[in-house]
Amino acid sequence: MFFLNPQWSCDTHVKAMLAKRFYLSPLFCLMSLFCVCDSSARAEPLSRPLSCQDLNKAWSDLIDDFRIAAFNVKFSCPSTYSLMAETFLILNQVSEFERDSSFDFASFVKERVVSFHPGLSEGDTKSFKAASFDYATQRVSLYGPFFSERLSAIDRAAIIVHEARHADSTHVICKGGIYEGRRSCDRELSSPYNWKGEGTITYQIAFYKAAKALLGENAIKEKKKINDFILLLATNNYFNNKVEQEVLDLWLR
Repeated sequence: MFFLNPQWSCDTHVKAMLAKRFYLSPLFCLMSLFCVCDSSARAEPLSRPLSCQDLNKAWSDLIDDFRIAAFNVKFSCPSTYSLMAETFLILNQVSEFERDSSFDFASFVKERVVSFHPGLSEGDTKSFKAASFDYATQRVSLYGPFFSERLSAIDRAAIIVHEARHADSTHVICKGGIYEGRRSCDRELSSPYNWKGEGTITYQIAFYKAAKALLGENAIKEKKKINDFILLLATNNYFNNKVEQEVLDLWLR
């Protein structure tokens, strides 16, 4: 389960991140005339943002690939459907954690989540719950805050990775911070550190780090926004042991 912290603010940096896109996977390159498909281009941003038409073209395949409980209809932008299309496209595009260590986040999600169910209940909006994983059915529900303008497409994709990790890992009781006493924290980080053996929040951070590598050299503000969020997670007692500086440096690199 992932909650939005009511203390987080929305500024122009978050909105700017919504406009960022990445080079598409080979599957989607076949669907897009402007997409460059050579492997050397994977770590560069798209030459222009995906249009509403682009998102609509991809929607049918995204519904099937990620088993999204939504109608295969033409949608306007921005809308709940267009935000989901952006999110799942990014999951298809981001596949690396580090240059020398590849990880397919999209396949990771598909292997662990049976289906995705968008919803917009008022109660969930008030509780700041963005998404939740049902352990009995392995379904992920997406609530009102998931579609908030306070989140970028990268933020939403990171939440999806977080929820998918729940298939293998649960939260533990927080020993401090704003969620003290609640089952909202990652377990203590292992030593030596290995992110692939860690909990949901660590997987979320791993996705953020992979996304940073694909933003391009000029996306300074967007990268800073991601690093600020990683710092918030690392220093606000979301882990029940102190995050060592060498691990923090790795996340912020």
